This record gives sequence, C-alpha cells and structure tokens, in this order.
Amino acid sequence: MLLYNPNELSDEVLALLQELAKEYPLKTEGEGKKLNFLSSENKEKLSVKINDNEIFIEYGKISAAARGVAYALAGEEADEILDFDTYAVLYDCSRNPILTTEYAAHWFRRLALLGYNMMMLYTKDAYQLPGETYFGYMRGAYSQEEIKEMDKVAKALGIEMIASIQALGHLEPILRWPAYGEVKDTDNVIMVDHKKSYKLIRKMLDFWSEALSSRRIHIGMDETHDLGRGRFQDIHGQQNPFDLYNRHLRRVCDICNELELKPMIWSDMYFRLGNENQSYYDLNTKIPQEVKDAIAPEAQLVYWDYYHKEEDFYRKMLQLHDDLGEKPVVMASGVWTWVKLWYDHYTTVSTVRPCIKACRKEGVKELIYTMWGDDGGYCDFDSAFAGLAWAADEAFNGQSDDDRIEKLFEAIFSTSYKRQLIASELNLLVEESDC
Repeated sequence: MLLYNPNELSDEVLALLQELAKEYPLKTEGEGKKLNFLSSENKEKLSVKINDNEIFIEYGKISAAARGVAYALAGEEADEILDFDTYAVLYDCSRNPILTTEYAAHWFRRLALLGYNMMMLYTKDAYQLPGETYFGYMRGAYSQEEIKEMDKVAKALGIEMIASIQALGHLEPILRWPAYGEVKDTDNVIMVDHKKSYKLIRKMLDFWSEALSSRRIHIGMDETHDLGRGRFQDIHGQQNPFDLYNRHLRRVCDICNELELKPMIWSDMYFRLGNENQSYYDLNTKIPQEVKDAIAPEAQLVYWDYYHKEEDFYRKMLQLHDDLGEKPVVMASGVWTWVKLWYDHYTTVSTVRPCIKACRKEGVKELIYTMWGDDGGYCDFDSAFAGLAWAADEAFNGQSDDDRIEKLFEAIFSTSYKRQLIASELNLLVEESDC
C-alpha cells in the first residue's frame, strides 16, 4: 500500500490520487511507503526514487506524476523524459464498441498510469442531438450528461478528453436514413454549401462544446473520395474538389470560431486530391499553392499513417505537412486493433518505432495512437493495453525494455505483459493458418 498526505499535495496531484485510489492501493493512513511529490521546472522530467520508508516522485507535468505513481506501485525507480506535449489515444466508438461511462473511467485510470494525457473518442454519430431522432439511432449514442461525467474523471487524472467526429465524410450511419436525404451528396458525404448541412453541423459542434471542457475538437473530413460527385453535381454541376473542400472547411471553422473551438482535421484529402491516383502516400504529389493559401488557418492538420516501416518516409511526409499548414502538425500512428481479434504487437512495433523516431527528429510534439474498429470492432480492445504500455516505454525511455514494462504492467493491470505478447503472436499464427 502507498500512503499520501493530502495537506502536502497540490490540488491537481490530490485529485489524481483520489481518483486512482478508487481502484489502486493508495491511502491517507495505515502502513506502507509514503509518497512525496516534487514539482520540477523541467516539464519533461520524471524521476522516481525509493528508500526504506518513502518514495519521491519528481515530475514536470501531471501526466509524469501519474506515471510515477505506476512505478511506485511496481516498487521500481525510474528516470524518464516525457517530452511529447500531447501523448494521446483515439478510441473508436463508431463501429459497435461503445465505452460506458463506468468502463471509460477504468480506461482513463490506466491511461494516466501509463503516462497518456489525452483521450479522443471517435464518434461518427454515437451521440444524441436535439431534434435529430435518427442521429445515433440504435447506435448506443451518448447523452451530454454521460460525456460530462467521463470528462470529469478524465480531468481529475490530468487527461484532456477530446471529441473526434465527422463533419463532411464518413457520415454513412446517418445518410442511409431518408430523414437526411436533403443533406446527402453521396452515401458517405454530406452536401457542401447546403444551409441545412451547416445547421446539422452546428448542432454537432454545440453538443461537444457544451459537453467537454477542452476547446480542441477533431472534425475529421478524411476519405471524402466522392466529394461533390453525387447530388451536389446533379444540382450544381461539376466543381473543383479542392475548392469544395476548402470552402466547406472554412464554413465549419467559422462555426468553431463562434464556439471558441480549436479544430483539427485529417490531412489525407489534400494529398489525395493532388494525386491522379488519389494516393495519400505519394511523396511527389503536387498541391497547388492557391489551395494551400485557401486552407483555413485555424485547422490543425493531423497526418495519419499506420503502415510505413521506414523512418525516412515519415520524416518526408512530416516535412510536406509543415509546408502545407500554418499550425504544427499532429502525428497519428496506430496501436493495431482493427481487422484483428487481438491486438497485433508485431505490426504496431514495426510502424510505431520508426514513427516516434521521425517525430523526434522533425520536432513533432503531439502524437496520437489510434485504435480503430474497422469491419465491426470485434477486437478485444483491452488487449491493446500491451501496445499502449510498449509505446509509452519506447517514447519515454528512448528504447523499450520488456522486463521494465513487465513490472509496470503487472502493477497497473495485475497480469503479465509478456503473456499478452504471446497471445498476440498466437493470434497472428491463427490468422496466417487461415489464409
């Protein structure tokens, strides 16, 4: 058991410990080692030192203090650098698995102990809008009260909770209903320039603006391959897709500005529209300067890449992104949970390690690990904790160490990290035998 004195702690550390104490052996009295927290001017620092009766955690930010508690629970010393400003997880709640508020708290506590400081909920339509009966219909849609409850727990743990929604494409869950026929361009894409489209998007943004304390929001807008090629073209004729895309982004950003929201978007469509094969990853893609100039400056670009295994490729793409947007680029890698029954450790390590190295060399300070549920979300998402533990160790120590992770993992999850990896390997063998 670990002890702490509430009178000796800052408000944020006290809130952190009180929330963690709901599941972990942290008490204000009894027998056990006493926790001492020392705030450091070095915001990237984490140091954990242990003597016979006390544990000293020196931390630069609250996410480091939380990870320090995990080391204390494991009875291990540590000396790490948490130099990413944002270290995030994106949880897909749009393809069947919907986190309940209770289980979200369970996730938040474990993410905090691993050192993560942001959680993004990917919700295409899995939230309730006033007057929109078919928005989230039969999809486990969240109420605003549920999101507020989740946000409260996240804040106590030093985790910024952010919505990841869709404001252009990937809206097939609602566009299949006749109720949205008027704002439907294609089966996946909402109608650009239509008054009712922006009325609906305003409701989406209003929901998250009121539900979450964070002013950041991810508005998606990826993979809109057929933008302007459906009912829009029937009504208005063929138009330059770059113009359509930027015009729509400008209008959505205007709504964000009214609500004091700071939007992010996936970057792929700029590269796809500039490529004759709509390839995202062609390094020779040419994006016209007038298109770059027309990108809403408020929109922060998120480069997603879960596939490449070469550090140099990530570096080149990050450099292209720096030339495209005004704000620092956000990197989105992946802890592989999609088209799998169990977390895929081999693919995760092969793609995340070079990605982290490239981010360091290019000065990227915000990194997201996506956990997608493609084709139905049938993967056991909890199995991905092994990948999140590995990724945190790789990032905060320069290179991962399975023995170090094993001790930390046992303290946080009461099970073996190495056994999780064996399960991942066995799952890959089963997949290969089925091919």
